Amino acid sequence: ILMFIIFITSLSYFIFTREHTGILGISTKAGRYFLMIAFGVGFAVLISMYYNVALERIWWILDSLGIVQI
Repeated sequence: ILMFIIFITSLSYFIFTREHTGILGISTKAGRYFLMIAFGVGFAVLISMYYNVALERIWWILDSLGIVQI
């Protein structure tokens, strides 16, 4: 049910045929916040994935050179 509400409010943010006042205004504001949260979480996951790949490469290089033994 929560995912359906998030979907409908996010979709209502892209309705341009009516002025965003009243219940549509509240829905579009909630949809905008849901979209900002989703994009922020997606960006955080992407950055943490890049950090993980970089750290794995650093550990592999250090292990190959014999500096650090795992």
